[in-house]
Amino acid sequence: GFTIQDEATPKAGKKVIKAKDTITFKGDSNIKAEVGTDGSVTYSLDKDGITTTLNDTFAKKDASNVTDATAWAGKLGTGKVEANDANLVTGGTVQAALKPVSDKADQNATNIATLQKGFTLKDSGTGSTTVKAESTVTVTGDTYVKATVNDKGLTLGLNEDALNSQINTQITSNSTVKGKMDSWKLKATGGDTAEQEIKDGNTVTFDAETAKGLTVTRDKNTIKYGIDADKLASTVTNTINNNTNATAITNIS
Repeated sequence: GFTIQDEATPKAGKKVIKAKDTITFKGDSNIKAEVGTDGSVTYSLDKDGITTTLNDTFAKKDASNVTDATAWAGKLGTGKVEANDANLVTGGTVQAALKPVSDKADQNATNIATLQKGFTLKDSGTGSTTVKAESTVTVTGDTYVKATVNDKGLTLGLNEDALNSQINTQITSNSTVKGKMDSWKLKATGGDTAEQEIKDGNTVTFDAETAKGLTVTRDKNTIKYGIDADKLASTVTNTINNNTNATAITNIS
């Protein structure tokens, strides 16, 4: 017999062939072995096998032999949507990165549409108006209300001069108030019994016949009438003496 051996490393394969043994020549998926009638052995490339091996192992530059795109995407699409990331990204990664922007844009679109509708100004009655975007709202007062707009906002205040003037006019032109303030009537039950109109600014004097023993005094808002006992006694005595020649009265107090 004899021994055959290959050059495989680190351990070469070998086999002892005896005279009665049969030697079979084989290739692999890419090599074909043929034994001729003359006992020769011919090795040749298996084109179909090599083509299959190359397609399974390498991708063509036009990717025409790539049949599992999902697997390729999974291997190549490892990048992130970041400024300094140079790797490829998948659609899902891009969608996840853009979703917050998309959601905000949708919300902004809704808000803009709402703003474009404007808002409504109403008063306490039936008046109302719609104020659209870019419209100008002018705030005005009247004779007695002042409206001021500055960097702090809108301020409404009273025109005190105009208001005070109007109040004074209303008071002085009111017939009821004017009558009570301008004049009052003075009347006595004896003497001159005719009514006397006392106008605003007139002075009224409260008097008494002091020669007959009567007195009148004022204590703030109170008028007090009294009797001077001595003068009264003298007056009464003189009157009696003149009429009856009687003794003078001295015990009046």
